[in-house]
Amino acid sequence: ETLYLTCSGFGYPTPSITWEKNGLPLTSDQRIKIQGGSLRVINLALEDTGTYTCIVMNDEEKVEDTVSIQVTPFDLLPSTCVDSASKVKCSLIVAARLCGHTRYSRPCCESCQREKTRIMQQSSTILG
Repeated sequence: ETLYLTCSGFGYPTPSITWEKNGLPLTSDQRIKIQGGSLRVINLALEDTGTYTCIVMNDEEKVEDTVSIQVTPFDLLPSTCVDSASKVKCSLIVAARLCGHTRYSRPCCESCQREKTRIMQQSSTILG
């Protein structure tokens, strides 16, 4: 799997954009590709789990946005993925983007997997 994160910022003077993982600066390497406000991590592994922060900064201001990523190996995913919660509840969980939280994704496994597939297809169409 591949993780795609994007970040943008505008201002004068033109801001720089940097990325951190768990409070430490990220730089491009064989698996991590940073290009402006785009961060791509290929061949995701358990060690890619963490808090990713985009920092947009110029001489006048510094703005940060953070997202927590939890990598789950395929062999730990449930083999039968069926929503145990109501369709209405699951559609609300998906709409609120809570599928990344185990508490919400487990009872709505099928809906969250369907949304993940939709996002991945959309990302590969945009980036690909």
